[in-house]
Amino acid sequence: MSQKVWFITGASTGFGRAVTEHALQQGDNVVATLRKPDVLSDLLSKYSSRLLVLSLDVRELEQIHAAFENALERFGRVDIVFNNAGFCIISEAEGMREERGRELFEVLFWGAANVSREAVMIFRERNHPPGGRSDAAGIAHYAAAYLLSNPLSFRQTHVWSTAVDPIHPAYADPSLPSRKIRNLYPGELAVRVHDGDPKKFARAMYQLAYMEDPPLYIPLHRVAIEAARTKGEELIQTAEEYASWSDDVYYRVSQN
Repeated sequence: MSQKVWFITGASTGFGRAVTEHALQQGDNVVATLRKPDVLSDLLSKYSSRLLVLSLDVRELEQIHAAFENALERFGRVDIVFNNAGFCIISEAEGMREERGRELFEVLFWGAANVSREAVMIFRERNHPPGGRSDAAGIAHYAAAYLLSNPLSFRQTHVWSTAVDPIHPAYADPSLPSRKIRNLYPGELAVRVHDGDPKKFARAMYQLAYMEDPPLYIPLHRVAIEAARTKGEELIQTAEEYASWSDDVYYRVSQN
């Protein structure tokens, strides 16, 4: 496998940090972006020749463009973009203040969209291949923002060697403040839902990045798999139940 260049957003903690570390350990080059670059000083001292750490707020278009330009200047190309920047606000849907809800969409939807758009332009110019499912009580706006980002994902195989894959994970990183959400779940459910290991997730992401024909969607963790199965079954059931509604919804072709 040839050495790849990763562009990772939200590299400070959790998935972003884990994927950054794993890619570096495997010998790849990484452009790690985050709002506070000092957080990765330990990795920079260890992998200075293969790691570029950049300050990036994904809500700022100019910063996104500049980050990719810096990546190209340093490594000459970008092969994989891990669109990971995000945050979550715990709230009932009706209790979320509009300005806070908009902040979520600015990062989770528009941030991901703008990073992906910049990445695709680079992939097209160089023709290098790059590499929710369900909502839950208390995180309606978070789930909605991620659900809206899924239509942005696509596969272009005929003209451009480009793939954009949404990943649907479930996990808990002890270093994240969001780990405290476990307190909202009773006993065994908290362990069952929040027992994922970001480092093992990173290994899976690395494997996915090197696949010649990766799946368009991939759920990781039993909870994500169950949610995908449930959603799929519900969609099939609804399609079958209301299939007859589509019998007469078309233009009638004149026989004259």
